[in-house]
Amino acid sequence: MPETSYYGGIQSIAKDSLGRIWYTGPDALFMYDGNSFYQLNDIVSAIKPAQKWGYGSLIRDKKGNLFLASGQGLLKFDYERFSFHVVVPGMIRSLCVHSDGQVYMLSDKSILRYNPQNKQTESFLLPKNKSFQNILSAKDQVFISQGAVVYQVEMTKKSLIQFADFGSTTNQVNDAVAYGGGYYFLTQRGGIHVTDLTGTLKQKIPVSIMGNSAVLTKKLYLDQTGVIWVATQAGLYLYDPSNESSSILQMNLNDAYSLPNNSIWTIYPDPDQGAWIGTYGGKIAYCSLYDSRVRYFKPSPGGLNHPIVSSFQEDHLGNIWIGTEGGSLNYWNRKKDQFNPPEKSQGSSSSPHMIKRLKFDRTSKKLFISAYNGGIGSYDVDNQ
Repeated sequence: MPETSYYGGIQSIAKDSLGRIWYTGPDALFMYDGNSFYQLNDIVSAIKPAQKWGYGSLIRDKKGNLFLASGQGLLKFDYERFSFHVVVPGMIRSLCVHSDGQVYMLSDKSILRYNPQNKQTESFLLPKNKSFQNILSAKDQVFISQGAVVYQVEMTKKSLIQFADFGSTTNQVNDAVAYGGGYYFLTQRGGIHVTDLTGTLKQKIPVSIMGNSAVLTKKLYLDQTGVIWVATQAGLYLYDPSNESSSILQMNLNDAYSLPNNSIWTIYPDPDQGAWIGTYGGKIAYCSLYDSRVRYFKPSPGGLNHPIVSSFQEDHLGNIWIGTEGGSLNYWNRKKDQFNPPEKSQGSSSSPHMIKRLKFDRTSKKLFISAYNGGIGSYDVDNQ
C-alpha cells in the first residue's frame, strides 16, 4: 500500500459496509477508499473539540455497523452524515464483537455490553484490586485477561469466573481463538497456550523466530484453511495445528510485495477474503490467502500445453500434476523447475484430453483422473 506521513504503529483495522478500510494508530484515524488515504481525526475531535482524543480498536459487526473505541467512549459511525457519535461514554480500553451481535467493552472500572439493536447498555464493576488488559471473544465465550489469568465473563450473573492461569508474568494473554474443540490463547512472550473447553492446559506452542522463543506477540488470526497467523515484533508467524508445522514471513528489502515492516501490530480478516496487516511505521499491507508467492505458468513450448486449467494436485514428492480441458495431463517437476510430459497413459493408448478433476491418493501413490466422456482412470506417479 502507498505510504502516508504517519509513522506510528497501526493497531487496529476494519472494513466498513461500503468496502472502505479504516485503521487507527494511538493518536490517528485513517480511511483508505481504494484510491487515496485520508486522515480523519477531525471528524472525531469535532464531537468534543477541547478534549484530547486517543484511539483504540475499530470493529465492524455483522450488520455493517462500524465502532471505534476511544478515550471518550464507544463511537459509532454514521454512514449518511460521515461522522461519529458517542453511544457509550467513558474511556474504552478494549472491545470485541461477540457471536450474539453485542459489543463487549473493558473500561477502567467495569465491563460493559452494548446492544446495537435496542441501543441499551448494561455493565458491572470489576474488582478494585486487579488490573485487567483485554476483553476477547472466542466462539461462544467472552474472556477477560488479567496478566496470565483468564476469566469467563458472565453478564447475566454480573461476575467473572476464573478459566485458566498460565503462571508467568511473560504469559500475559493478548488474544484468543477457538479451534478444534479448544481455545488457543496468545501470550505476550510465552507463545500460544492451548486449553480444552474447561480451561485445562493441553499444549504449549512456542512462537520462535530466528531462535528467539520470547518474541513479543500481539494478535492472532485463524484463517479459513485452519492456519493460525501470529503478529509478532519480528515478522508474521504461521502455525498449522493439523500437522504442527510453522513458517515465518518477514520483510525483504528486495521484494516490493513482502511485509513492509517486521513489527506487526494487528491482523484483520477481510470479510471478502484475505487479511490486512498493520505494522509499525504507519504501513498497512494486504495479504491474499491464495496469491502469496504465486508463480504463473503460461502455455509455451516445453511448458503448460493448454491455457484452460481445470484441476491440479501435489504428489508425495512435491511435484504438481495439472489437468486441462483440451490439453490432457501436465506434470511440473519442482526440483528441476520444468514441465515434463507424463509417460503414455498406463493401460491405455491415449490420455484423456478433457480432464475435469484430479485426486492424488497418498496411500497408493496413484493419481485418479476424472474426464469428460472418459470415466475415471488412475496413474501410478512413481513410474513417471
